[in-house]
Amino acid sequence: MNQRLLIAVVGPRSSGIKSLIRRYCYDESPKPGRLSCLDFPIKTHKFDDKNFDLAFMTASYSECFHHLPSIYWKNSSLFIICYDLSTTDGDKQCSQWILNVKTQIEHHRRCVDIVVAGTKVDLGDQRVEEFWAFCESQGVEGFVTSAVEDRGIDGLMECVGRKGYECWEREQREGDGEKVG
Repeated sequence: MNQRLLIAVVGPRSSGIKSLIRRYCYDESPKPGRLSCLDFPIKTHKFDDKNFDLAFMTASYSECFHHLPSIYWKNSSLFIICYDLSTTDGDKQCSQWILNVKTQIEHHRRCVDIVVAGTKVDLGDQRVEEFWAFCESQGVEGFVTSAVEDRGIDGLMECVGRKGYECWEREQREGDGEKVG
């Protein structure tokens, strides 16, 4: 049985969360239409000769944030926060998600990391420089992606898996059930 790494994927409404994860897990092109607020796809990935199941817990819509189950905060190895490159207020929306996630991470004192996915670059790359500046100002690693063009997603997921694996290893060294500060 593979070790499971829980990866929470969050962001504002219509930020491309579902398309990003569906492209990675099922190699599906984005489809129009409204999807459910919560989804839990899984994909096996290999790190250091070990197979890990990356279990994605996705939540879109800012209204969902305050109602996320505690499993997001207690058991996630990493958060991917989606930054919509097609909107003018992507940085403002993403800043709030980062603040909320950092607050919860601090509260639960776990080994958790944040990666930002700049989504929808296929709709125009005029905001990419703003995105890089934003990531630097927040102290987070960022990746520019497009689910439509299947662009940047493999690099993002390789980083996510590596960071999740590093957190898992650290927690194994510290002992099961102990919080990592």
